[in-house]
Amino acid sequence: MKKIVTAVVVGLFAWVPLVGADIALEQGQQNVSVDGHIDVDSLVGTEIALRAGYGKYVRPAIEVGGQFEFTDNDFITRYALLAYGEYNWDLDYYWVPFLGASLGLGGLDSFTDSGDSIGVELGLRGGAKYFVLDDFAITGTLGIGFSSGDTYEDGDSADNVDVRIDIGGKWFW
Repeated sequence: MKKIVTAVVVGLFAWVPLVGADIALEQGQQNVSVDGHIDVDSLVGTEIALRAGYGKYVRPAIEVGGQFEFTDNDFITRYALLAYGEYNWDLDYYWVPFLGASLGLGGLDSFTDSGDSIGVELGLRGGAKYFVLDDFAITGTLGIGFSSGDTYEDGDSADNVDVRIDIGGKWFW
């Protein structure tokens, strides 16, 4: 499965040459982002995960915004509301690397003996945007999250640390 996903991602990027691009991450520019998955045959039953966000560039290359996260399976329902900040390096190419941080409130409803939990969450992330079009980018992110409570899903249990790799999309205007 990893080989198939890798081949699809490489195939998406291969058709656009790595030359100068007319992509401007300027003050006032806005975007919406979406990523998630549905796994109908996971070890914890059918799992649905969705993350959606809105961001605005307050200075060239500096984005602030908010996002909502939701994950549900047969054992756990997780939700979070986060504010984030991101610095983007505009290299005048289709690739735009970034570093960011988030802070917010997360909660987890567990249908196991571990019970429910609410906590303050701090996240750190880095990655890159690849602009397929001037107003659409595919994003890849490696992130780590820390919580004051057990608000992260870990299979059929809860944890206060989360490490993940995400692939999503952002639409700019």
